[in-house]
Amino acid sequence: LNPSCATATDERGRTPLSLIVEDYAEELQDLLRPQTTPETARAATKEGGNLYECWQVIILLLRAAYHGTLQDNVSKENEVNVEGKFQLLHAAVGVGGCPAVITRLLLKIDREAVQQKDGDLHLPLHIACRTVGLPWSRKIVNNKTKRSGGGCGGAVVYNADFGLKLPKDDVIAEVLYANPQAASVLDENGKLPFVLAVESGKPWATSLKPLWDTYSNMEDFLPLQEAIEEALTSTSDNLRIETIKTLGKLAPLWRKDQVDTWVNHMVEFAREVPLKKDEAWYGTMQSSTLDGLAQILANVDKNHIRIPETPQQALDLALPLLNHRDEEVRISSARLLGAAARLLGPGVIGATLKDVVFAEDDDDEEGKGYDDESLSTMGQSCPDETSTTVEYLHGRAMACHFLLEGSNWSISVNQTSTVKEWMKHESITVRKAACLSVGSILSCSNDLKEYKSALLKCMRATEDSAVHLGVAKALTDSARRHEKLFLCKTGLPLLDGAADAEHVESDAAFSTESLSCVSVVRITEERAGTSDIHEYGRGRERTDNDVFSE
Repeated sequence: LNPSCATATDERGRTPLSLIVEDYAEELQDLLRPQTTPETARAATKEGGNLYECWQVIILLLRAAYHGTLQDNVSKENEVNVEGKFQLLHAAVGVGGCPAVITRLLLKIDREAVQQKDGDLHLPLHIACRTVGLPWSRKIVNNKTKRSGGGCGGAVVYNADFGLKLPKDDVIAEVLYANPQAASVLDENGKLPFVLAVESGKPWATSLKPLWDTYSNMEDFLPLQEAIEEALTSTSDNLRIETIKTLGKLAPLWRKDQVDTWVNHMVEFAREVPLKKDEAWYGTMQSSTLDGLAQILANVDKNHIRIPETPQQALDLALPLLNHRDEEVRISSARLLGAAARLLGPGVIGATLKDVVFAEDDDDEEGKGYDDESLSTMGQSCPDETSTTVEYLHGRAMACHFLLEGSNWSISVNQTSTVKEWMKHESITVRKAACLSVGSILSCSNDLKEYKSALLKCMRATEDSAVHLGVAKALTDSARRHEKLFLCKTGLPLLDGAADAEHVESDAAFSTESLSCVSVVRITEERAGTSDIHEYGRGRERTDNDVFSE
């Protein structure tokens, strides 16, 4: 009467398939033991076997979940094989939330099934890679159900909703191990399983890496480029995030000419994003595209990219976007700016700090030795009309953060004063970005005394939680970079404040910052010993300015 119940989840997120597997967990695991032969496993699922009833329920649930019907005769588009028979393995890898133990048992019972094709000539690996959404993504809440549809072009394939986290034991690796040759087989649209997996936002470690390691002969990059473009501009957060991570993993694996091609292509694509998508989604789409490009530049070796031409293109793209009205775009453009500048060298980092981040400061006493001519569009990011706006200040502060992150550059006295002014700005967004930039500054040099007072003010309990998070990340990152940064009289008040944050319970939003700040204390204790921290505080009285006000 209602096949959609096969994919319904209860208040604990359990599906009928997961419940049946839990009930027969021991029996199923026994069949998967190496000493259990395929013949024994098959006999257990046949009539008269100890798992016959369980297996019949599993088949019933998979048929309902995969096809949306219990009828034996289903159309070609609903994934039967060329003889019109129901494909159990195709259904198992194509149903979201199907326990991996079912797929493993199917592969053990019938090893030939992994080579069989359905009515659309798809192998099980194609189905596992291209899954896009449950036909009925339902969750039972107070005896009521919420429904949402899903599907993709070509054959109708269903799997877990993008918003849900994928299981650690991804079925792609299981199916690929059973039939490695399938990694080189194109689907009806001329796409490799790797491209299909990118389109559906599969994680790198459990899915994409095994596919790439098995078959990476991808001379024609057009299908992959199209898949990544579509994924980066998707409305699914999880899909965009996984695609950005994937670009970072792929960058070191490409040849030099391939890296240059990809960067050039993505720069052009980033410029075209506003023309392709609805304006309401522009900021998110543009931000994801910039982050993907930044991941490529951050993970590629200098010897595998054409310098300075290729990073310069990314730099030119990022600079004007530092003033963008969308906060996400400003952050992503700053991240891209930092990645491109690091490839171009310390001279460009110094020039960018002087002419962009601290454009209104005349002091360059510690920023000499760079070539201004290498920054062809530097002036585009500093229009006089916007020099005092929140957007401009926020973009500058984030640029400072990403330019100094992981570098050894020291900023000048005037530039330090500018950063401290940002930390006192009326905008929460600017104050948070300023705190992040301080973390990068402290990671480059031991200027803790210079920023102690400003940091303590930002750590007050009356400050906004977004600024607290910025402080927490700044202190944690700098503590990881400098082993004994906080082991001094200047650092002790900050450690006191971080430790006291653990006991602040009045504000729920404060809890995340508390945990991050406490990690600063623990990192310092691990590297120097708790006794050393107490030694610095001996004979010293704590003041109200040292800790969070209660």
